Amino acid sequence: MESNQEKVVHINKEIEEKQEVVEGAQEERTAAAETPAPAPAKAGKDMGKAALFISILTVLLLVVFFYALNRNVAGLADEVQELGQLRGQVATLDDKMVQFEDKLKILDTVPAIAKRTMLRSMVQDLSQRAAFISKEVEDENQSQQLQQAIELLDKVQQGFGD
Repeated sequence: MESNQEKVVHINKEIEEKQEVVEGAQEERTAAAETPAPAPAKAGKDMGKAALFISILTVLLLVVFFYALNRNVAGLADEVQELGQLRGQVATLDDKMVQFEDKLKILDTVPAIAKRTMLRSMVQDLSQRAAFISKEVEDENQSQQLQQAIELLDKVQQGFGD
């Protein structure tokens, strides 16, 4: 039985030793957690310089972006103004095209007008010749017939209109 008791004692000693090691490790962790590690002073100064540099760089980038955006907006305003001028020019050209088309329509009627003028002139010429002949003939009957022809030619001439 002694051997069992010795084994139990021996196991108890091992357990006690392990508990002491665990307790010591816990005390070291607690002590390490309670005392913060001192921060190096130089690292704080370097971080301040880096933050200042980043903030200055950010301000410079904002100025550059603002200038570029402002320039783009000014360019857009100029283009919009030019577009308005182009619309005005297009409207003027449309008016000129309407006037030109009206003149072309008049030119389309020129052959008909010229034909009427030519026919009126020919009828007038015939009327004048008949009047001349009616004065030259000696027969009264022929003179009356020529006067009737002249009246008919005058009516035809009036039918062509002006």
